[in-house]
Amino acid sequence: MSLRSQISALMDPLRRRILLMIGRALITAISDESERQVVQLSLLKDEIKEDVERLQQYGFSSVPVEGAEALVAFIGGNKDHAVVISADNPSTRKKGLKAGDSCLYHKDGHYILLTDGDKIQVIGENIEVTGSNIKLGEANFKKLVNEEFQALFENHIHLIKTAGSPAAQTGVSSSPASVTGGTPPGPVKVAAVAPDPLTFLFNDDMTSSQFTDDTEAG
Repeated sequence: MSLRSQISALMDPLRRRILLMIGRALITAISDESERQVVQLSLLKDEIKEDVERLQQYGFSSVPVEGAEALVAFIGGNKDHAVVISADNPSTRKKGLKAGDSCLYHKDGHYILLTDGDKIQVIGENIEVTGSNIKLGEANFKKLVNEEFQALFENHIHLIKTAGSPAAQTGVSSSPASVTGGTPPGPVKVAAVAPDPLTFLFNDDMTSSQFTDDTEAG
């Protein structure tokens, strides 16, 4: 046997280990109940591997759907020591992003997108924010809520219907109101109903007439 053949024979096991260090697979089952998420993989034809650990980034946890694609590392080229280092499902990921964008998405379509212009988009049918101390915005937002929104609310008009013609009263006071066109049986109190804050904040065309309510005299 030549020297070259001897070297090749010695290197073959190492060569095979190197070739087997990285592979592709399909995720066929997921368990997220223990400290380490484990998956079942379909590797080569008819080759199924159970209880393969899936590594994730610190501070982020996800459960891929069955059928997702996986990139598998075999530590030291040993197929008995497999670790999933990446998983993706091309059919459900958020597409059409611009360079520099970052998106956190769900298979059902809702997502959080960080994009140009310091903009963060939160898109979904049901959005919940829970906390004992929630802070929204800085001085401009506080001024809008505390002054401008309150001023609009205090100056919208209530209509009071009595036995005669309706009369308009400005303000939100619940003290007895004076009316014309008839004498009500007793003092008439006008109950102010605050407009929807979100409707006001995000609709510049809203007018005070849209907040008019009709109150029947008792």
